[in-house]
Amino acid sequence: MHILNTTFSLVLPQVGFALPLSTMMFVNFFEFVPNDLIEAAIIDGCTPYGIFFKIMIPLAKNTFVTVASIGVSILPPIIVYFLLNRHVTAGMTVGATKG
Repeated sequence: MHILNTTFSLVLPQVGFALPLSTMMFVNFFEFVPNDLIEAAIIDGCTPYGIFFKIMIPLAKNTFVTVASIGVSILPPIIVYFLLNRHVTAGMTVGATKG
């Protein structure tokens, strides 16, 4: 796949592990939004997009912040890895050969 020693090789596992967790968090949140709230918006003449952008997204701010902190929390280790990549690689290969 030619992704060895690339940024994509670090991003791919993070997305693979974080995406299902984020999806589960949003699904669980949206399941607990009362249907009465959505029905009231429909009666008031709100479109499906209006319900989503004017009601659901503002209610889900805490979930967005929680998911964003899963993404932000991985930045310091990635930055340290990129800064110290040469030293990490050299340290792993020091005892690998004889002589």
